[in-house]
Amino acid sequence: MGMTIAKAFEPKSDQQNAENFISGPRTIKIRDVVVTGGEQPVSIFFEGDDNKPWKPCKTAGRCLVAIWGDDEKKWIGLSCTIYNDPKATWAGVAVGGIRVSHMEGITSPRSLMLSKAKGKREATVIKPLDVSPAKPETAIDPTELKRQMDAV
Repeated sequence: MGMTIAKAFEPKSDQQNAENFISGPRTIKIRDVVVTGGEQPVSIFFEGDDNKPWKPCKTAGRCLVAIWGDDEKKWIGLSCTIYNDPKATWAGVAVGGIRVSHMEGITSPRSLMLSKAKGKREATVIKPLDVSPAKPETAIDPTELKRQMDAV
């Protein structure tokens, strides 16, 4: 199996970037969380991350803490959907960033009032993520299928 075209154009980096999600959102299942402190204090590793962690911004991190709590070890095995928000800003310029849209563990949307800029707060809505396994399709009895086909 060769390289996919999306993989060929991924940015060269040691972490996930907004550009990794230009083709659309992705639901991830967390396999490890490392708190290091510093400029990017949290690294979230997930299944299929090519060992390039997602280092959430404060807005995304606050969503995770608000819904899953402040014990990061309890996040392991949980899933959320992350996406590229082209309106995310850094130093006042819209550069794009990774945001959270859906999270497992809630049954209805949660609106969180989070800091957008100094003195400005904005509602961030997190929707429930259903991670239950898909129900298997019910097999049709071949005799019943033949009867339905003959009736047409």
